[in-house]
Amino acid sequence: MKKLKTFYLITLLSLLLPCFSNAATPPKYFPNYCHWIYAISTLGDTIQLEDGSVWDISPKDGHKIFNWKSQDALIIHPNYRWFSNYNYRILNKATNQTIEVNLSLAPFVDGENTNYIYDIKNDCSAIMLQDQSVWHVNTKDRRIIEQWALDDLIIIGVYNKGRFESDTHILINANMGNHCRVRKN
Repeated sequence: MKKLKTFYLITLLSLLLPCFSNAATPPKYFPNYCHWIYAISTLGDTIQLEDGSVWDISPKDGHKIFNWKSQDALIIHPNYRWFSNYNYRILNKATNQTIEVNLSLAPFVDGENTNYIYDIKNDCSAIMLQDQSVWHVNTKDRRIIEQWALDDLIIIGVYNKGRFESDTHILINANMGNHCRVRKN
């Protein structure tokens, strides 16, 4: 009987211990456009973020991420480099290094750190996420979101193209594989 109780206790602890891991929660406060590392592949060819999204890393950048730490703030930007096959860049704020990436797997559905579309204004001028944040869409990008739907999974990034533009962020739609420029209300 004592062996059976010990077995159940060990089994229960093994099930509960992953719940207390700090890999899925940031060690400090991050704004909603910052991300952090959940996992890195042993080959350095993929990175998984806190929302569950998995990103393929450019072979020329894979070596950089082995010095990154789970508590480092990461920011996703559109990639405007000529002749690149990668749509986005991830900037590590602690090391000031960037890697070129493509989204390969969407965030976890119903994940603790997953964003999704809660509402879209009829004229496609604004999007509300599940956290009640409202994002005003650039007029040139409204055609992009005409195909977006409620509950589409969203990754928040930062827009950094022009100094004089009012758009400060991007919303990446993981279901559609595209993004739009936005500014937060």
